[in-house]
Amino acid sequence: MTKIVIEVPNAQDALLLIEFAKRLNGVVQLTDEQVQRPQSAFAWLEALSNSMPFEAIEDVVEWQSQQRQDRILVR
Repeated sequence: MTKIVIEVPNAQDALLLIEFAKRLNGVVQLTDEQVQRPQSAFAWLEALSNSMPFEAIEDVVEWQSQQRQDRILVR
């Protein structure tokens, strides 16, 4: 069996496509399955930014200087 996923941004076009597929009499199986796609790195960074994880750090430059032991950070 081959699975083909078609994403149609326009709801009216999607309905037309579904009606066409129904007329193929069993050649095409339709499911209402919602597929969860992994989020992009941008979506993860945006979620991290929105959660404001660094608001408890008063001076982020000082904090970063304390964390980075591999090289001297210039202020």
